[in-house]
Amino acid sequence: MLDVKKIFLVYYKKKLNMNIKERGFTVGDLIILLICILFSFFTINKIKESKDQKQITNNYQLEIQKILVHK
Repeated sequence: MLDVKKIFLVYYKKKLNMNIKERGFTVGDLIILLICILFSFFTINKIKESKDQKQITNNYQLEIQKILVHK
């Protein structure tokens, strides 16, 4: 009985260790890649919007200070 379990575990361990060359590129791999690309795209855009908003806010505050100083 112990030998059967050992053979079973070795078989599934070998199956799980297959690399991409052995099994090919699957639809699941493409979906994971697409999700990573979309997540990166939206994250980068969010960071850029945040920086732009900070610059707009800083410029607005500088203009208000200039107006208050000249009065």
